[in-house]
Amino acid sequence: MHYLLLLILVVALGYVLWHLTRSPGDPASRAPRPASRPSAPRGPIGPDDDPDFLLDLRRKNQDRDS
Repeated sequence: MHYLLLLILVVALGYVLWHLTRSPGDPASRAPRPASRPSAPRGPIGPDDDPDFLLDLRRKNQDRDS
């Protein structure tokens, strides 16, 4: 039982010392930022979202059907 208490104490002390010795510019010291969503899509994601692709596809289908 004493070993368990000693282990918990050593881990807690290591955690506190780690936080006290980090520099402010350290990337690990910064709080994580929430993920931001893009306000609008930047362009077509897939071929079915691309108006030029769909127009070209319609033209090819019309040529094939005629």
